[in-house]
Amino acid sequence: MADEIQKVYYILQYFRRRSRKNSENLSYTKCGTSGGDFVVIRILIADDYLPFRQVLKDFLETANPRLKVVVQASNGRDALNLLEKNPVDVALIDIRMPIMDGMELCRLIRKGWGQHIGIITYTGLNSPRLTAQALQTGADLHFVKPFELFSLASAVIKLGDSRKVAAVSVG
Repeated sequence: MADEIQKVYYILQYFRRRSRKNSENLSYTKCGTSGGDFVVIRILIADDYLPFRQVLKDFLETANPRLKVVVQASNGRDALNLLEKNPVDVALIDIRMPIMDGMELCRLIRKGWGQHIGIITYTGLNSPRLTAQALQTGADLHFVKPFELFSLASAVIKLGDSRKVAAVSVG
């Protein structure tokens, strides 16, 4: 367990250094009359592996101040319960989780929240069938691990911004 924590620590340090170098690749959407305000993109992470959830959270929040992980869950059922009380713009969902897997969670989010929540699924299995299934159940994007975290952050920003614009246009 100590070795695993040490690995996560080194990974976080690496991404923090790298995010400082590459921060110009991620766009900041300014809004408000002063031009100093920005729209926060609220994120749910559903993954049964705590160290990976922590890496994602720390990386996303360090890479861009607009990204805020507001809720985390270790399985789909807990994620669904947390969504009832915590509004989010984007959900990052691992396909393989206990109790309720990511496919079922994705389907239920689409059923309950429609297109108001952007969904990005990911898995360690490189299977075209699994990718197609994830997209058919309602995912907007699907990543296969290992993936580039900067690409994920960029995708979260684009997806979150599209949900914010849609919410303003409709409501």
